[in-house]
Amino acid sequence: MRGISLLALTLLASLSQLAAQPKIDLKSGVRTRATVADPTSLAQGSAFLITGTSLGPEERASAEVPYPQDLAGVTVTLTAAADASTFSAYVISTAPNRIDAIVPSAAPPGSYTVSVSAAGETSNPFPVSIVAANVGLVTNTGASGGMAQAKILIPDAEPTAVTYVTAVTPGATVEFLATGLGATGEADNEFPAEAHRVDGAVLLIAGQEVPITYFGRDPARPGFDKLIVTLPAENMPLDCSAMFQIRFGETTSTPFSLPIAAEPGVPCQNSLGISPEGLQTLSNGGEVVLGGMTLARVIASVKSGPVTYESTGDQFSGGFVAYSAQAISNMMARSQFLRDALNANSCTVYTPLPGSGGTYVDAGDSLSLTGPAWTILVPRTPTAPNVYSLLLAQAFTGITIPPMPGALNQPFTPGHYKLDGPGGAVVGPFSVEIDVSEQFQWTNGTGLDSVDRENDLILTWTGGAPNDMVQASGTVRGYAPENPAQVVDRVFQCSAPAAAGQIVVPSSILQQMPILKSVTPAPGVTFYGSLALAHTSPNDNSVAFRAPLVAGGSTETAGFVFGYTYARSTVLFP
Repeated sequence: MRGISLLALTLLASLSQLAAQPKIDLKSGVRTRATVADPTSLAQGSAFLITGTSLGPEERASAEVPYPQDLAGVTVTLTAAADASTFSAYVISTAPNRIDAIVPSAAPPGSYTVSVSAAGETSNPFPVSIVAANVGLVTNTGASGGMAQAKILIPDAEPTAVTYVTAVTPGATVEFLATGLGATGEADNEFPAEAHRVDGAVLLIAGQEVPITYFGRDPARPGFDKLIVTLPAENMPLDCSAMFQIRFGETTSTPFSLPIAAEPGVPCQNSLGISPEGLQTLSNGGEVVLGGMTLARVIASVKSGPVTYESTGDQFSGGFVAYSAQAISNMMARSQFLRDALNANSCTVYTPLPGSGGTYVDAGDSLSLTGPAWTILVPRTPTAPNVYSLLLAQAFTGITIPPMPGALNQPFTPGHYKLDGPGGAVVGPFSVEIDVSEQFQWTNGTGLDSVDRENDLILTWTGGAPNDMVQASGTVRGYAPENPAQVVDRVFQCSAPAAAGQIVVPSSILQQMPILKSVTPAPGVTFYGSLALAHTSPNDNSVAFRAPLVAGGSTETAGFVFGYTYARSTVLFP
């Protein structure tokens, strides 16, 4: 017994030491606090973020100015690749999964690795670059299109933090948080002197160039910068995700969003249909629940060596998702990029944003779906908790493939459908109905294996109810046309009413897409390109509903839609 006890204690001690090993996230573990195109280029004297596991003590520790280089036993070291010289970052705060720190200006520009030491253990190194400047605003998502962290400056009063409820109004003076302007010659861990450093900078919003009156160090926050601008009193977009950029010198920033409302105290309008009460919940740090249910048919043309075959799959999928303010901001940014494309006779190009970050919640053990010829129970997916999904039918032409496991051979047909939910731990009972149109036909998609980026692309179809929407999209990973050495992912999306019979994708849109001459341009490198034409519910047939919440109140807007999609893979964009 004594031997077993000693062995157990030894194992526990070993496991404890193993758990204490700091680990920096391998994908995006070190990045500047600014939202910029290259987040691993850290400017001298700027704030940066480290994420991972076991990075610091269980209880979050925050330092006071002057910031130390050792906080609660946690240190951050930058090691130069050229000569292995080391520099210690100034630590603002530590937590198990996050460290906020400042790049020492003494570290000269070049290639480095960042490592964290805590409790006598040292993390894996993470490669970064130190540069003279890499300036951008700070957002609540860290991604392009996220909501900028900002304050409304009010004469003779304390500044007001910008939220969806306390939105900016036209004519307001706004202070934005930024970082990355570079070294100042002062101590990086001390409160810096207020000093305007960038002349001629402007804010680009709604087709207007608005002068930035202050662009320099933030005297209240070491490692950070700020800019101040007074918005125009007229012609401002009134939206929770009004998009803008900053231009200074020859640099134009990535897009950011800002909630703008018509008057003080009025919540901003948003593309997701979130109620004023929901916006208040988000601003108070709570979550809102949205939902989406889809009946979809995907007709995919797939190449497998010399063989091209077509698969047709009918599926129902959906669920309810709880979102925090940060996740909602990310979704609003994504929907803002798509907004132009969702309007008839319009096109846009955008870079795909990260996932939404929401959490699916319980709405019952299964949902009941009734169509013109059948009633089917849609179960929760075992591998994705609280996601409801069912393969209704699967068919192949041009190749013989055994039936897919779980397929019911019950394709959905045009007609009336009803969806009933029994209610679960979070979402209560609900019922919603929709009418599904006849399927449209893509008439010129056969053999479309390459897109000429120099000429307009015309896609044609027949069928579909006149008011239904048809959307064309292309998704490409390849070389950026403006910089052939850079690999980028981009999507174009264009829309038209079904009655139009065609969508014209202008060459000006196609020329912004990545160059894709081969899906394997080099050993170990894989690119992709695809085209899709989708026939979806019109606005007046995309059923919006709210379901009750067990804890009280209701979900935000949930949708029940249908869609037919033709997809072609391995499409080149030379």
